Amino acid sequence: MIKFVTWRNKKTGELYRVYGKALDVTNRRDNLKMIIYSPKSNDNQTFVREESEFYEKFEEVPYKSGVMDGYRWDDAQRAMLCL
Repeated sequence: MIKFVTWRNKKTGELYRVYGKALDVTNRRDNLKMIIYSPKSNDNQTFVREESEFYEKFEEVPYKSGVMDGYRWDDAQRAMLCL
C-alpha cells in the first residue's frame, strides 16, 4: 500500500513533500545522508537537507483516512492508487 507522508516545518508551519533520500558524495561530506523535499505550495522548488537536521526541523503530519492533500478520496480513487 502507498503511504502518503506530509512534513511540517516546526518553525513556519509550512507543509512539504518528501521525495526520497540521497547521499552527498562531495569530498568533504562524503556519504552524508540527505533528504530531498519540496514545499507543497510550489513543486518547482526542490531542496536537500542533511537527514539529521531535517528530522530536527520538521515533523511528520499523520495521514487521515480518506483525506490526502486536502482532498477527499472515494473508495474507487483509493483502489486505483493501490494498483
